Amino acid sequence: MRKFLILFLLLLFGAVQCVIPSGQLSIRYAYKTVDFSVAHFGGQFAQIGYSSYARLIYPSSDAKGCGEISKPYVSRSMPFVLILERGECSFYSKAKNAQEAGAAAVLIYNSLEGIYSEKPYADSRDYDCSNGEGWVEHSIVKDMTSSDVYGPTMVGSIPDSCSNNRHCNSDVCLYTNATDSDGDQKVCCAWDLYMSMGSEAQEPSLTIPVGFLRMQDYRTLNSYKSYSLNIMEVAVYEKAVFWSWSAFVIWLMAVAIVAYGSVLAAEEDQLFIYTRGSEKSGGKEDDFEEESVASAPSIRRVAKSR
Repeated sequence: MRKFLILFLLLLFGAVQCVIPSGQLSIRYAYKTVDFSVAHFGGQFAQIGYSSYARLIYPSSDAKGCGEISKPYVSRSMPFVLILERGECSFYSKAKNAQEAGAAAVLIYNSLEGIYSEKPYADSRDYDCSNGEGWVEHSIVKDMTSSDVYGPTMVGSIPDSCSNNRHCNSDVCLYTNATDSDGDQKVCCAWDLYMSMGSEAQEPSLTIPVGFLRMQDYRTLNSYKSYSLNIMEVAVYEKAVFWSWSAFVIWLMAVAIVAYGSVLAAEEDQLFIYTRGSEKSGGKEDDFEEESVASAPSIRRVAKSR
């Protein structure tokens, strides 16, 4: 029973760490929506039904938004939302630069360059080999640098058997730091999860809302650029929440902790009764007599009268 409760608590703790996409982007005239997660810093997105359409802008100079962003040419009456690539600087810096450029909101999308973080391989937390794996020959990877790893040549060298695995939901595989005896490098299916970006420093001066898109969400969004002739209008907002999974998981954790404490207390009670019973059967004197009831779960002790 104790092992079961410990496993249950670990599963609940893992569930608490999951980030649920509470934001949504609606593409005008395309009748398509894309989910995103909301950052733990910055302003709040409007609720669904109260958000107006804005122009979605891809910066022409700095796609990552780590430097000064030139204000795009849009109508004064039309707000705009900047979309930036993950990597090179903090999420907060990107949001700050977007706000200074006059953006009403900013969306940051996941990317291979952001995942590799200037290394020629990904961290183990960013992939799962059980969802898909493969090997790239040593002759291809021997001279690979941190800037080559996400380039078209190295990405194209990854076997399709990895990314096409039915368990690989991201459809993307990453280079790991594992090699075999021949020097071939292992690739594994990438985790492409939502992020809350909540570890960033916060300042009251940052007022625009910030969202995070997965790679697959960005690919979906990008597929509509040609449909809209690269002039895309979107509405970004927080989805209506009818059920709070976080509150439910926390409640379950509380119930499990109370149950675990009860099991421990019962085990200690049983051990105490067993120990006292063993001492009495060994002929040891006791200043207490036991009053027990056959159906009672515990023993009540009273002092002897002298």
